[in-house]
Amino acid sequence: MKYIKPSVGTNNVLSVPQIRWCIREGIRIEAMRGIIDTNAKVGMFNRIVNDYNSRCGSYRYRHGSQSRAERDVEPYRSQIVAEANREARQLVSSYQPSYPSVSPRTSTHSAPKKPSAQYTREAQQLLTDLGYDPGPIDGDYGRRTAAAVKAFQKMQGLTVDGWVSKNLLDTLRLAAIKKTRKHDPTTNSQSTMPGKDISDISESDRLGIIDACKYRGSPANVYSCQKEELNKLKRIGTRPDLSGLSSSDRSGIIDACKYRGSPANVYSCQKEELNKLRASRY
Repeated sequence: MKYIKPSVGTNNVLSVPQIRWCIREGIRIEAMRGIIDTNAKVGMFNRIVNDYNSRCGSYRYRHGSQSRAERDVEPYRSQIVAEANREARQLVSSYQPSYPSVSPRTSTHSAPKKPSAQYTREAQQLLTDLGYDPGPIDGDYGRRTAAAVKAFQKMQGLTVDGWVSKNLLDTLRLAAIKKTRKHDPTTNSQSTMPGKDISDISESDRLGIIDACKYRGSPANVYSCQKEELNKLKRIGTRPDLSGLSSSDRSGIIDACKYRGSPANVYSCQKEELNKLRASRY
């Protein structure tokens, strides 16, 4: 079966082979996500996700193309998942830390002495906000910072290595957001989301937008993505009512659309599938 990788961009009109690629890649990413842990090859995994989002995060298609591509790919789902699982395990098993322990006789020229000062400073602030003691918030990675990171990693069930990475920062940010929501519900609608008023968005939609945009790189790109997804969601409206469908039809529509990314894309897909189902009955 023919797969074609789409060009980078949003709102491109994709052909059936290009949509197949997006569907297959979405299945692969979900399969790999549960195997690649937070400190092993996560950088490579993030690049895979970022590449997928840049090509398949928001696209258009001609009538019937999406459903045809889904029907084409679905028989191969188990094969795609199995291959993705093997690839993920190979990534994890071949993982070599970028901060290896160095013996006294080994040259240290290729081993980074400390993580990024920018990452370290943000991690120190987040750890302090979460109740840990990383020492002064100065961007200097020392014993107290490493000990605080290890304590946080242990509490979260992560690999305990004490290293400050981009993925660790993502986990720290999420933990800080959850703590803020728990202790100050009035800030829920304002954390890490653009726009003046998002009080009409459900918690699940808000988190869905955050999740859809978290791999976009810089804060400016993330917020731009969030703003775009927020506007799309307001145009499309709320989740369609599938309660009147049979269990098999409802599950079929949900499964057909679950890899579309952001809440707006998922709801748009569900509404289209619901309309097609209703039209087929008349």
